[in-house]
Amino acid sequence: MDTPRIDLHRHLEAAVDPNDLPPFIQKHKIDLPSDLERLRALLRFTARPGNLAAFLEPFKQHIHKFFITEASVREFTKLCIRRAALEGLSYLELRFSPFYMAGAYAGTQRLDPESVVSAVCEGRDEAGSEHPVRVGLILIVGRELDIQKGQRVIDLALRYRSKICGVDLAGNEHGFPPHLFRDVFARAREAGVPITIHAGETGSAENIRYSVEELGATRIGHGIAAIHDASVVSLLKEREIVLETCPISNWLTGAVKGDPSNHPLMKLHRAGVKVTVNTDDPLLQSSWLADDIRQAEALGATPQDIASFMITAETAAFTDVLSISNA
Repeated sequence: MDTPRIDLHRHLEAAVDPNDLPPFIQKHKIDLPSDLERLRALLRFTARPGNLAAFLEPFKQHIHKFFITEASVREFTKLCIRRAALEGLSYLELRFSPFYMAGAYAGTQRLDPESVVSAVCEGRDEAGSEHPVRVGLILIVGRELDIQKGQRVIDLALRYRSKICGVDLAGNEHGFPPHLFRDVFARAREAGVPITIHAGETGSAENIRYSVEELGATRIGHGIAAIHDASVVSLLKEREIVLETCPISNWLTGAVKGDPSNHPLMKLHRAGVKVTVNTDDPLLQSSWLADDIRQAEALGATPQDIASFMITAETAAFTDVLSISNA
């Protein structure tokens, strides 16, 4: 039986192949250059950003412009899934912020967040008839937006429960600790919606603990700060919480200090924590799942370790699929 190729942590807004963007930009009259090299200069890093704010700058300045109409959202989603199929992925979870894609972060909200969710779901369903990769969708609550908008994301998650597979909290942990969102995620938890939380990326191990114990997370986005707190490592092991590590992204954002070899992936794995390898934002990083797997190998992962990470991802998937690899 072939080992499944699974990515549990990929942001839809940055999951497209840049080579697909010039015709997309021209078709939808997007306010970005359709020349590929000029576009790459806006969306890709020429040097390591070294901190999360700098890493996210293309989101702030440029990426939101892709989502100008419901039709552009649908097509962008299909392009992301097409790229995943070309990678040979058997399963992918795409997470996205309805408010970000609607334009709320840019100060000029163009779309209703519900229309964004509807268009993404439609794009995913249409792509399903063309490509073999199976795709789950996760709605993101943005840390930087007000709590009322966070509650509305949960409203959408409940309304589209048959179409989406989970909810997430994302954004800069500094200034927006998880306890601010306890009531928001309580509703998802009570309704049985699976929860993953960005925690311990650039924030503390304590953010991981709170996300598990108080927000109800069964998976943690990144979570590499756990290595600094033995009690958090024990908690992750005891509750079988899965970490969605992203080796290349974790170095680019400065979550991993110094050399890329300092990533704690293998230390966490050898300590008995359930870990997976994922991409995060391929468009910005110029890297895809195969690149993160190679980075994991550079950290000491054997072929058996890689297979273990993928089986862990299969088991931790938020869909109801019992065996993605046999689907």
